Amino acid sequence: MMKLLKNLQGQGLRLAEASGFGTNLVITVATNLLLVFSSVLTGSLAARLLGPHGRGELAAIQIWPLFLATLGAVGLPQAMVYFVGKRPARVMRAVITNWLLLLPLSILWAGVGYWLMPSLLKSQSSVVVAEARLFLLIIPLAFFNSAHSALQGLSDFVGWNLFRISKPLLYLVLLIGVGLTGSASATLIARLFLLISAIPPFLLVGLLSRHGSLRRAAPDVGLVKPLLRYGIQTTLGTMPQMLNSRLDQLLMAALLPPGQLGLYTAAVSWSMGLGPIVSALGQVTFPRVASAKEEAEARQRFAQSLRLGTMMTVSIGLLMVAVTPVAVSILFGSHFTPAIPTAVVLTIAAVVWYLNQLLEAGLRGLGVPVATAWGEGVGLIVTGALLYVLLPRYQIMGAAIASLVAYGTTLVILIRFASGQTRLSLRDLFLLQPGDWERLRHIWKRMRTEATAD
Repeated sequence: MMKLLKNLQGQGLRLAEASGFGTNLVITVATNLLLVFSSVLTGSLAARLLGPHGRGELAAIQIWPLFLATLGAVGLPQAMVYFVGKRPARVMRAVITNWLLLLPLSILWAGVGYWLMPSLLKSQSSVVVAEARLFLLIIPLAFFNSAHSALQGLSDFVGWNLFRISKPLLYLVLLIGVGLTGSASATLIARLFLLISAIPPFLLVGLLSRHGSLRRAAPDVGLVKPLLRYGIQTTLGTMPQMLNSRLDQLLMAALLPPGQLGLYTAAVSWSMGLGPIVSALGQVTFPRVASAKEEAEARQRFAQSLRLGTMMTVSIGLLMVAVTPVAVSILFGSHFTPAIPTAVVLTIAAVVWYLNQLLEAGLRGLGVPVATAWGEGVGLIVTGALLYVLLPRYQIMGAAIASLVAYGTTLVILIRFASGQTRLSLRDLFLLQPGDWERLRHIWKRMRTEATAD
């Protein structure tokens, strides 16, 4: 299996070197489509196996540990992308340095989470609280796995995407197995999820070894301050960003019964199916902009990605809004039909959210991660205020409206930063230009060629 993966990665690296942005985008779009497909399947399976109540319990067990695993990395994975993109020859030293910085942080965040969990999940049962404490073991595993961002920084999108798809596919197999045994419960699924999370690190080591020897690498003291400085600046933006996207569910876990959280989780799961292409653009744009040799070239790359992303996001979003009433009933079952109105609002909100992600990826590539802090920080204030007013009265619909308004506020601020940083008009940033159509034709041609080859 590892030999096959290495052969695939080697072929992909040669292809990426030959074709650049178009091939990287195609590979990432294909992976994101697989991720969305597996996410829809796992979301549907989990909902049908557990029902709204059990699905809400599973969300309550996982939401705080996964949030801490993302927040606690203090932006170091994003810093890795930036600095490895600038200095690819030092990649193995950057990986080792990253791990040594994250080790004490994993212990710290796991301890904080264990202490606070009863308060964070005060509306949940004691069993759910105990399982959430156990699930905190996901933090050190996630921190170790964060080194896969080095592959993105190297533009090794074959290896990076192979790693990204590994755990979702394992999770899908896990749920199918649980369903066949007829013994599904939130506790069992959470524990098995934790178990399979210990498998991808072995794949990661193999993928990284193609770019150098980890055994011979030593920490790079000179990278400590730059990594932390860039990472902390990024966290100032990503922390409000994460809270903007998760504060609704985090508060529901503390304030609402599991059934309501389960309905909302299904609505969120559907709305997030919007972004395979948009996410791919952002993921490719960040290192592509960061690696530009001239400032003018970086601005051009950023603007073109933003124009393509806007067109794709709005088009796919309108289609998803139209099919939401039917899709939610089919995917999650009749028990989740009360979530349909909320899913419609969240799908519209997801259009705005993915545009924000694309803007933030480009601004990070331009070396301005602090722009995200301003946009997401103001958005977080709006989210908190609206949740305080709307969540007690309108429950899951109130949370959806709060998300839509907050994402829109963030979008306005990020557009102002992007326009000021690039010195481009709104037309240049968002409306397709003749050269973009040529780029789209090139991407489409390559996608067809790849599909034919497969």
